[in-house]
Amino acid sequence: MSRPILIFLLLGALILGQMPCRADAGTSPSGFVIINRATVKLSDLFHHLGPAGDQPVGAAPLPGQQIIVPATQRAVIATRFHLALKNPPHNAVVIRRSGQAVPIARLQAALTPALAAAGAPKQAVISLVNTQSPMIPPGTQPMITTTDLRFNPSTHNFSATLVITAPGMGLEPISVNGSALPSVSVVIATHTLQPGEVLTGADIVMARVPRSGVPAHPVRDIITALGMQVQREINAHEPLPERALASPLLVRKGALVELVLHMPGITISAHGVALAAGSAGDVIAVLNPNSQAVLQAIVRGPDRADVVPGSVATHQQRPNPYYRAAEVQ
Repeated sequence: MSRPILIFLLLGALILGQMPCRADAGTSPSGFVIINRATVKLSDLFHHLGPAGDQPVGAAPLPGQQIIVPATQRAVIATRFHLALKNPPHNAVVIRRSGQAVPIARLQAALTPALAAAGAPKQAVISLVNTQSPMIPPGTQPMITTTDLRFNPSTHNFSATLVITAPGMGLEPISVNGSALPSVSVVIATHTLQPGEVLTGADIVMARVPRSGVPAHPVRDIITALGMQVQREINAHEPLPERALASPLLVRKGALVELVLHMPGITISAHGVALAAGSAGDVIAVLNPNSQAVLQAIVRGPDRADVVPGSVATHQQRPNPYYRAAEVQ
């Protein structure tokens, strides 16, 4: 326990302990006590005090922190409050105060207007270095004030003091430093994407990222990316390059496809073997395994293609490696 807290506990005991508190108290609790208030009470240090246990002894630790009250200190407090103990205290008590972490995003939001006033880029991406989230009482909302801000426009680095308070706690200053970098709005991955995945709304999101970390030709809108197929692994929160996406393959080389020929008043369908892979709208060569004729066809759907109007059939001049595969299928 820090010396200031120990002195505060002693002073509280001296002042409040003038009121008699005759009680047949036990020396427990022992070990670990969790509280959610700004003061330490007698009942946190001793059991079986009844209403007298509500008397404050001193200030509680800050949210998320703890103090240790050794046995000797408990004995002093018992004497000052005129407690009649069955046994002298022989163990320390750890008093921990509940706390909830302030989200880093709240700290960044508090810094934003101060950085803008100091000349930081508009809509800068604010990054904090080695900053541990401060704690506040559970169920409360923090009030954060930025002071002592220093911003370097050449490096975009800054340092500042954030003064944090919330109901049930005093002012708590913390020092922060980081960077406020120029940014652009691009599409990023919400999780790691694997090659072959077809993008949905759950896979991508718009975000502002530092301009220096954006690849050449990034994807800049969600609509462009939806339904596209990933060509390489993309890490979570990584901007999507256009070259890493392609239209999904609807026909694979060697696959048996349905060929459709549209003619005035009639539609003819047959099956053929794709001699090339293709996405929607691609023109690929398709082999008729019976006649060995090769037609040009437009990919329209999964394993489906329309014969190009006016397409002239050509013939294979060498053995067809797909013929047997087509027969098996």
